[in-house]
Amino acid sequence: MKDRRKLLWMWAALTVFLLVWALRLKGHAVTFTDTTQYVFPEKWVSVEQWCRGWVPLWNPYIACGMPHLANWQSACFYPPFWLWNVTGLWDWFYVLALLHVAWAVFGFSLWARRLGVSPVPSLLASLGFAFSSQMTQFWGFPTHLSTMSWIPWIFLAADRILERPTFPRWAGLTACVSLQVLAGYPNIMIYTFLFLGLWVAIRRPGAKVWGSIVLSGVGMMILTAVQWIPALDFMGYADRSARIGGVYSLRLEEYLPILGPRLLGMPNTTQYRGTLPNFIFLPGYVGWVVLAVLAAAFFHFRRVRERFFLIAALGVLVWGLGTNFAPWRWVFGWMVGVLEPAKASVLWAFCACTAAATLFTQAWPFLKGRLIWRRVALFLAIIMAVELLSVPSRVLRLMPDPLRDATVVGSTRQLSRMTGNGRLVSLRQRGRELWSGQSESEGYLWESALQAFPNTNAVLGLRSAGAYLSTTVDGYQNMLIYLQKGFPYEGRILDAASVNTLALPEKLTGIKYQVAMTQGGVLFHSNAGAMPNAWKVSWVKELKDRPAVFEAMAHPDIFLEENVLTEDRSNGKAVMLPPPRRTLSGPHPPATIGERLKAFLRGDAPSRGFTDREPSPSRASFEADFRERGWMVFSESFVPGWRAWVDGEPVSLFRADGLFMAVPVDKEGIRRIDFRYEPVAFRLGLFLSLIGVVAFLGAWFARTDTPPRRPVPYRNGQARRA
Repeated sequence: MKDRRKLLWMWAALTVFLLVWALRLKGHAVTFTDTTQYVFPEKWVSVEQWCRGWVPLWNPYIACGMPHLANWQSACFYPPFWLWNVTGLWDWFYVLALLHVAWAVFGFSLWARRLGVSPVPSLLASLGFAFSSQMTQFWGFPTHLSTMSWIPWIFLAADRILERPTFPRWAGLTACVSLQVLAGYPNIMIYTFLFLGLWVAIRRPGAKVWGSIVLSGVGMMILTAVQWIPALDFMGYADRSARIGGVYSLRLEEYLPILGPRLLGMPNTTQYRGTLPNFIFLPGYVGWVVLAVLAAAFFHFRRVRERFFLIAALGVLVWGLGTNFAPWRWVFGWMVGVLEPAKASVLWAFCACTAAATLFTQAWPFLKGRLIWRRVALFLAIIMAVELLSVPSRVLRLMPDPLRDATVVGSTRQLSRMTGNGRLVSLRQRGRELWSGQSESEGYLWESALQAFPNTNAVLGLRSAGAYLSTTVDGYQNMLIYLQKGFPYEGRILDAASVNTLALPEKLTGIKYQVAMTQGGVLFHSNAGAMPNAWKVSWVKELKDRPAVFEAMAHPDIFLEENVLTEDRSNGKAVMLPPPRRTLSGPHPPATIGERLKAFLRGDAPSRGFTDREPSPSRASFEADFRERGWMVFSESFVPGWRAWVDGEPVSLFRADGLFMAVPVDKEGIRRIDFRYEPVAFRLGLFLSLIGVVAFLGAWFARTDTPPRRPVPYRNGQARRA
């Protein structure tokens, strides 16, 4: 009874603590560059499209458009993230993160209780896991944090199957692993499955248990196919070969925060002595108390089964340390770029806290009868609780949300008027100091908001030709490389990308660039040579390969208004996407002179320019008057999955001008051209997931292993069925 009261008081204190942090975070942002510049805009795109009734397949705001759902970290189908569709994203972005913190605490406490730990120590161990420095710093990374929060639930569900494999327990494990996969961060997911597999293996279960666990994996693959199949398809044609190797390894100094979260200084500031910008990948801080307990556990545990979590925690440390020393570097380093040892830090926290809680359970009968040891244990528990609850204030630096600042809102309105339906490019000068009086990240975030850097421009409603990946998915940052080559930009690549606004630190030369606005030392240029989102041309030039196309586009004399450049593969065939296998039904624009006259008399004759009839991120429909046969160019990225129709008839889709799309129009007159992004991988994944959900629910309601009902006596002594 006393333990239960203590537990209730501790849960109440934790609830109040999280509510206080929810109020502190309202209207603020953590000063992590990726939180404001990447994570929040990515979720913004998802919420915006879900609320409009669209499946978020395509992100039109960056890279001249790129796949969105296929980016695994978008986590479009993770159910808790749908809460934002109702509550909005601004004030509930961090609230949902705190709810996942509470979920991690609750799950670990149940996991510890499953191991026989008493309520109060189990809650302390739960705090050690949920308030480790890495999980705390991921408050601004809901995808990472939500993936981490499911770790104890997965181990808990697996342990129940090891005890007795039944259908409800299989369903519980399947649901937990499926939700972790949908949460959106595969690296942590891989580590979880690896540790779980080793833990199950040392338990030496029977064939029935192994069969249940394997079937859980199969069920997970089917239920989450809608997420991982498009992601694998995207990885098949996306090229990130320019990524710097080893950026996610752990240097020696990164281990010091295990003893204290600020031994290297405040993360994300210029005073931080760790690896920048790798500051978010600190090892999981659980306090020096846990390290002392682990040292004692090494000598106390005798069997491998008891030592598993201790050995696993030490293995994570050795894994990261091995990337720093020769000759072990060749053993550990080859997997750095794939598994990223720094991302295993959360498994270190989970295994260390589990080992510490297990040792405490075994040592408690010895300590319980000795008053002095009980007082020492209580004193250490209080120190640990205070230390853990102070981690957020010691590793998180808050600032007013720059995306809601009045100055940013005013700048956005001016940029919107300048850009219109076109795109912008924002570049900062290398080596220039950021805004004075602020930390490095604070200054960068303000600059990012004021100048609408990618991906911040998505929240501001502005389309950009810059990108996190690239302007097209089969070449790493080819547009960014072009922009970084220096001034002036005399070629037509920016023009073809519909870039009509450039935010640059210095003035551009050339008659087509004019300074339209100056703000904070940044010159906003208008580009008179920018092409619209779609335009028609009369001629096509076929070049031998893509480098030849870019070489031609780099010259200012290429006449995009009349010519489209296509390219051939090494086998001599054109680079194009095959036509779809179906036609589009519905009204089509009039083609003959008589039909045009009737349409004119009815008052519904279209204009001679392009008219966007169906604006949508993954769909566009245009009508235009072709006085002669020609081509239509669409300045969205050429990506597998796009389809095209002319007057409802399927046509091939060619890569145009090295980056974009074009379709041939073989008939004169007013034509309707439809573009739709319909990746086969999404259709296949959605089909499998729907089948999996129906089968899962059907099996649940049709199961026959329900336990018999126990008789429950009435107060008058008679019995009834429960």
